[in-house]
Amino acid sequence: MNSVAEAAESAGGGSGDHTHDHDHPHPHPVPHIHAHPHRVAVGPGEVRPAGPTQGVVVDIGDGIGALVLYADADREWMEPEIQPIEDPSARQHVWVLARIVGSGIVYAAVFPSLPEGRYGLCAPGGVTTQEIEIVGGAVTEERWL
Repeated sequence: MNSVAEAAESAGGGSGDHTHDHDHPHPHPVPHIHAHPHRVAVGPGEVRPAGPTQGVVVDIGDGIGALVLYADADREWMEPEIQPIEDPSARQHVWVLARIVGSGIVYAAVFPSLPEGRYGLCAPGGVTTQEIEIVGGAVTEERWL
């Protein structure tokens, strides 16, 4: 296996990734689910993986795809935020985690189930910095630029 997507196809374990809405110490004009770095703290009921993850479960099918977003090691524990281009209020995020792939470790965020369509990867403040196409029934692999 050379990619997280290949590992996801053969794994049966959880990934430690999460999506949630939560309070923020800074104002937001509209309620939404979104990302920003949470280097250490996790929310209530969330369990931070103790080491590199081995399994990722994705839920793809008719009209639903997944995204593996590869990142540099210095982005571990950051939470990249994506939003559908057509519905910016539907933001979500997951952790960048160290993941065992073959004989090495890669750093990636896995969005396990996304309706197909165009998504924007957002910088803090909601500005789209990268666009990604999600295809139903497939795992899309992109690099976090």
